[in-house]
Amino acid sequence: MKLIINADDAGIDAARNKGIFKAIDEGVVKSISVIVYQTGWADILDRLIDRKDLCVGVHFNLTAGRPLVENHKTLINERGFFLNKFELFTRAGRGEIDPSETAAEFKEQLEVFTRNTGITPAHYDGHNHIHLLPGAREGFFRVVPKGSWVRLALESGTDFKDLSQEDLLAVHKDPQQLVSYLNFLSAEARKVWGDQFHYPDDFRGTKVTPKPTLKAFKQAVDELHGNICELMCHPGDKADEYSAAFSQLKERQTELKILTSPKLKEYLQKKEIGLGSFKELS
Repeated sequence: MKLIINADDAGIDAARNKGIFKAIDEGVVKSISVIVYQTGWADILDRLIDRKDLCVGVHFNLTAGRPLVENHKTLINERGFFLNKFELFTRAGRGEIDPSETAAEFKEQLEVFTRNTGITPAHYDGHNHIHLLPGAREGFFRVVPKGSWVRLALESGTDFKDLSQEDLLAVHKDPQQLVSYLNFLSAEARKVWGDQFHYPDDFRGTKVTPKPTLKAFKQAVDELHGNICELMCHPGDKADEYSAAFSQLKERQTELKILTSPKLKEYLQKKEIGLGSFKELS
């Protein structure tokens, strides 16, 4: 098995950037997803200057901060900020997200990324998995180049549930329910995208994020099936006053300790799992 351990949210803030690059230099992370124009944007640009060997992808965003494109109608609140993830998921489930708006926003975010980094993205995914949502997956399809590596948050051996009409706050608080819903959204997105993109054979990380432990990481690896698999992670260093709320959770530092732990490296070696990246595959 070739395992791609991808760190999400690079660029969200400086503390997360520091933790992510520590997980690269001292741990098992070999791939990152970058979100543009957040608090850590200038910092991540500086960090990428001398890291041309690193596997870097785009982390499309519809839930953090303000959009880059003006005059959206279905993606923003009354103050002009993106909807929070629960509001966005709810609107998407009701069919209220305009694909032309998501396409325009994704196109601008991709152009900002490539113009500022000089990097051709090795892969594409979405902050909070927003690229899988109705209205967003159609915009994603219009913008992401054919043949790209794309994340499907689709976990083998688990069920599929359309929970779009349920209490989505409760769904997001229950990792098993969230996995079921993401499985459903991934399958629906795949129907739209077809064979336009390349996808890993299996995916894990959703259940690890809320309560990361070495045991949880090992279990996630054990559950993977296929030749090319992705494990999502969210490491971070000690947060500061500018850090996003998610980055301030101690679990981010816990993930960093696990991802740089010799025990995890030894476990992967024992399982004869090779670490890779989407860049190598491309």
